[in-house]
Amino acid sequence: FTVHESVTQKQISEFTEDLGDIGKVSVRKERAIISAIGEGMRSNRGLAGKMFTCLGQEGINIEMISQGANEINMSVVIDMHEQQRALEAVHKTFIEADGESV
Repeated sequence: FTVHESVTQKQISEFTEDLGDIGKVSVRKERAIISAIGEGMRSNRGLAGKMFTCLGQEGINIEMISQGANEINMSVVIDMHEQQRALEAVHKTFIEADGESV
């Protein structure tokens, strides 16, 4: 899960202690979430691969992948210092590609 930067270290420690009862917990700071959202996500095959490829070509490591149950959104977790480059790469791939939104 993710928490807002305003959450205190004490609160994070309490979360991780509680979750530690059911599994392994690790905390990573300075992360960003990049999401692609749209009705077309459900019916267009290969969009996830396209997103992963554009980020990979920019040398951006994806640390976690999540897709919503309704299949209209996909999110990736990356290092926060790469968020601007990631947004630009995803925008170029999905919005600027051939002058049409994908």
